[in-house]
Amino acid sequence: MVLVLSFSVILLHKAAEGASLVVAPASVVLGWSSELAKFAPAINVVVLNSCSDRTAAIEQAGAGDVVLTSYGLLNTEEEALTSRTWNVICLDETHTIKNRSTKMSVSAMKLHSASRVILTGTPLQNYLGELWNLFQFLNPGLLGTYEEFRSRYVNNSSGATSSMLKRIVSPFILRRTKSQVVEELPDKTEIDYLINLSDEELAAYEAMRIHTQEMLAEADRVNVGVLAAITHLRRAACAIELVDKNNAPASSKLVATIDLIGDITAGGNRVLVFSQFTSFLAMVTQELQRAGINFLYLDGSTPIRKRQAMVSQFQHGDASVFVISLKAGGLGLNLTKANYVIHLDPWWNPAIEQQATDRAHRIGQRQSVTVYRLISQNTIEEKILRLHKAKRHLSDTFLEDTDKATAMTIEELKMLTSI
Repeated sequence: MVLVLSFSVILLHKAAEGASLVVAPASVVLGWSSELAKFAPAINVVVLNSCSDRTAAIEQAGAGDVVLTSYGLLNTEEEALTSRTWNVICLDETHTIKNRSTKMSVSAMKLHSASRVILTGTPLQNYLGELWNLFQFLNPGLLGTYEEFRSRYVNNSSGATSSMLKRIVSPFILRRTKSQVVEELPDKTEIDYLINLSDEELAAYEAMRIHTQEMLAEADRVNVGVLAAITHLRRAACAIELVDKNNAPASSKLVATIDLIGDITAGGNRVLVFSQFTSFLAMVTQELQRAGINFLYLDGSTPIRKRQAMVSQFQHGDASVFVISLKAGGLGLNLTKANYVIHLDPWWNPAIEQQATDRAHRIGQRQSVTVYRLISQNTIEEKILRLHKAKRHLSDTFLEDTDKATAMTIEELKMLTSI
C-alpha cells in the first residue's frame, strides 16, 4: 500500500480544512482503514460500510475525518455523499468508473470537493475513451467534451495528436512501475498450460462454435447478443456442462485443474486459483472437497469483513488453496504466502490477469512465483491469447506514445469463432 502512505501525507496536510472521502472497491476498504491507522493515526477514520446510520456519519464528518466507502455505497448513498462538499476526494482503483454511461460513473461525477486524487494501476484497459472519463472526474473539461475527444484523439491515429494528448495529461500523472518501486522482487515464471479436450468435448464445442459463427456473420457491430454468444463459447471451453447439462462430457480442464493443484500442494506450496466464471469455480471447489484439499473461497457475495478474515487465514497457513473470482478478488488483496497462481481462463485484457497475479507477486513476497494459464486447445481461448499480444501493454502503449488504444471490433470477435 505504498500509495496509501503517499496519500496519507496529503490527508494530514489538509486535515484541518475539512472532511475527506476515499472511495475504493469493497475488498480494499478495510485495507485502507488499517493502513491509514498505521501511517496517519491522527486522522479519524470512518468506515461508512460499517455505520448503522450512514447519512448521519456523512453529514457529521468534519475536519480531521476521513470517510471510507465502497463503490457500491457510492451508488446507494449517492444523495448524502453528493449533497456536501468534501475537502479531498480520492478514488482508488479508478478504472471502476472507466465507462462514462454506468451509474457508478454518473454518481462519481456528482461528487463535490476542493481537491481530487485518483489511483489506478490500469488507467487504460480496453480503449482510449476510458482515459477521457477518468480525467473528466479528475479535471473536468481538460480534454473537452467526449465527442470532441473522440474526434480529435480516438478517431485520429496520427503521431502528432498522440503527442499532443500526452503533453496535456502528463503534468497530472505520477506514474511508477513495479520495477521502479521494488527493485528486487523475486522471479516470476509464466506458463501456458495447454489442455487437450476429449473427442466428445471437441464435438460439442464445435457445434456451438459453428452456431455462434453463423450468428456473428449477420452482425455488423458489437452488441449484447454478440457478447453473450462469445461468453457462451468461453464457458464451453472450460466445461461443456456450464452451457449444456444434458449428457455433457466430463471437463478435461477440471480434471487438469485438480491434478495441478494436487501436485502443487503436495510439494508444500500454496496457490491462488482465479476464474471469471463462478459457475466453474463451483465445480472446482466441489472437486477439491472430494479430494480432501483444504481451501478458501471468495467471490462477489463475500462480505467485506469476511474477506479480510479469509486473507488473514490464508496468510497464517489455514489453507493451501485460495479460490477467487477474478472480478471480486483481482485487486486489493495481499496474499504473499502463495507462490503459485493459476488462471483457469484467459480474460480479454492481460492487464486484468496481471493485477490478479500481483496479489501474490508484490511487496512482501519472498519466494519465486509460478503462474499457470490454463488454455483449452482448439478453442476460443487460444484466439484470446493472440489478442493478448496486441493488448499486453495497453497503458504503456499510450503513456509511451507509440500507438493507439482501441476497443475490440466486431471483426476481432468474428475472428475468435473462426477455425
